[in-house]
Amino acid sequence: YPFFYIFPHAETIITLEVLTICLGAIPIALYAKNELETNLGYLIGCVYLLYPAIQYTLLYDFGFLQFSIGFISWGIYFCYKRNYICYIIMVILALMCREEVGLTLFLYGLYLIAKENKKIIGSITALSSLLYSLTALFIIIPSFGNEGKFLKLGWYQHYGSSFEEIVITILTNPLLILDDLTSIIKIVNLIMFFLPLCFLPLLSPSILFITSINFGYIF
Repeated sequence: YPFFYIFPHAETIITLEVLTICLGAIPIALYAKNELETNLGYLIGCVYLLYPAIQYTLLYDFGFLQFSIGFISWGIYFCYKRNYICYIIMVILALMCREEVGLTLFLYGLYLIAKENKKIIGSITALSSLLYSLTALFIIIPSFGNEGKFLKLGWYQHYGSSFEEIVITILTNPLLILDDLTSIIKIVNLIMFFLPLCFLPLLSPSILFITSINFGYIF
């Protein structure tokens, strides 16, 4: 806000978005350097910047969700270094970007508990993020219009006209869901996500699990 107040132009927020995303390469490079114990880890930061999905995001229109990429990158690094004050600040900033970010951070909190043995900070992350997203998605946002309905239900209207109907369809008609998920377009899109990374993320299902909410939104 202070930057936009000084320079009230569309270019200001677009520039801030690009800077936030690009600066996310720094914690990724530092994390890789520490884990690989070599300066070659810095190349991982370059891989992040060259990843087609990041490139597309930078070229696409402005959106608040994109800011969360940089905040989450820094948050993960601060958590890795056990700098929990800075970590919590990054989590809060990420949550402020958009309502569904909390669902991804909820899964990250579970990952911290199960895989990193960071039970306290993991529990705080998971519970606070889930509470934030559920409150935003089902109470705050619907209260602003659309007759109190969850605004994103329209994305899944072919499964039902209400949240309850959609859940029932998913549970009782898995073949319909499978047929939808295995369409040619979605398979090609999924391949395009992993191909630039040589499908290496598939070797770490526990980390890939954190992104499952994102794939659910996309596909």
